[in-house]
Amino acid sequence: MTDLNDRAVAQSLPADLRQVAKPANDAAKRQAENEPRLLTVQQIMMTAGTEALSGKQRVWYTTGVAKLDQITGGLVPGDVWVFGADTSWGKSSWLIMVADENIRRGKKVLIVSAEDSENRYGARLLVRRSGVNAMRFRDGSLWDDERNRVTTAMQKAEGVPVYLDGRGRSIEKLCKQIDRVIKEHNIDIVALDYLQALDNEKKQQDKRNQITYIHRKFVDVVKTNGKAGIAFSQITVDPKKPRPDKHSVRDSRDVSNAAEGILLGWTPEKDVKKRDGSTLATAGQKCVIVEKIKDAPTGFVVPMKWNTESACFDSMQFEAEADQKLYEQIDNMTDDFDDEYDGRF
Repeated sequence: MTDLNDRAVAQSLPADLRQVAKPANDAAKRQAENEPRLLTVQQIMMTAGTEALSGKQRVWYTTGVAKLDQITGGLVPGDVWVFGADTSWGKSSWLIMVADENIRRGKKVLIVSAEDSENRYGARLLVRRSGVNAMRFRDGSLWDDERNRVTTAMQKAEGVPVYLDGRGRSIEKLCKQIDRVIKEHNIDIVALDYLQALDNEKKQQDKRNQITYIHRKFVDVVKTNGKAGIAFSQITVDPKKPRPDKHSVRDSRDVSNAAEGILLGWTPEKDVKKRDGSTLATAGQKCVIVEKIKDAPTGFVVPMKWNTESACFDSMQFEAEADQKLYEQIDNMTDDFDDEYDGRF
């Protein structure tokens, strides 16, 4: 919540609103933490409006891709996204990129794995940071210079928690552990990999209700702690659709409906063209579809940069100030396609 008692923030308000800023904030703070807060129309508008009037950029965490950040606003505390992709698209590799880029910026990321071991995540992160050949790393046949780069990356690794082993644990027990780790280590982002690999103690009627329940438990623990979250999911590929949409998230549409954001990994079978005829993404290039983001336009396709040497995604930042100015204009961010690959829904 925006602190309306902050002197700098208060000074950004018009004079006639400054006198009500402090009482509005104090009233909210008087609410017990374990009770729902009852706020007036003025209080909720003051909280939202003060942040905008202050001129301060809201706190958000990066996806590792500048254009994707520009479109979505980045990961925001209190929001939980769903990231869906088909098997072998690279969901875990995309997660490693997001985690790595945020850790480099001093943020704390917790990867909760229901399937892969710490060795697999550790190997992906180590290969990404050292830039060595992924196959030689896997086979233990690294070149001498690669061995040195791996050693250096290991020595420079941060001593902060990042991996929570959720394999074989119910979502009920796992959420208690997530809550404890968030509080003890002040985690910023929690990523659950992935929904369909988890089980639960409370019986559900069917698979749809089970996945909805598992997702709801995860969302609750993330939001009650005011953190950002990503729940990873498999998708069901429909050959009748040119590309996946929010209904492709496997097992439960309720998961899509409850998410603040839905991003989908997609690999087009043919070149994706803009209206002007230029190529946005080539056939076989891994892309992310921004299917849903609250308070932002959606329907964008953002090409990813896959590093074949290290078998991971590379960060994609704006290369020049002119590039950033270009993407600040929403019309220029809109990717228009032909009828088959219509970029906006």
